[in-house]
Amino acid sequence: MELGNVWSKFAIKLHQLPQYRLENLVKRVSKHNAHPECKTGRPVGKQAL
Repeated sequence: MELGNVWSKFAIKLHQLPQYRLENLVKRVSKHNAHPECKTGRPVGKQAL
């Protein structure tokens, strides 16, 4: 975000958010940055179907 003074008024310019692709994110997963599986309990509600 940039703040600026334009004609005695403040202007806010938002930067574009980065675009992520799942393919590129998965390539960056390694044994050093992956967390172990965690238990979440038994299925409940519509998960149990």
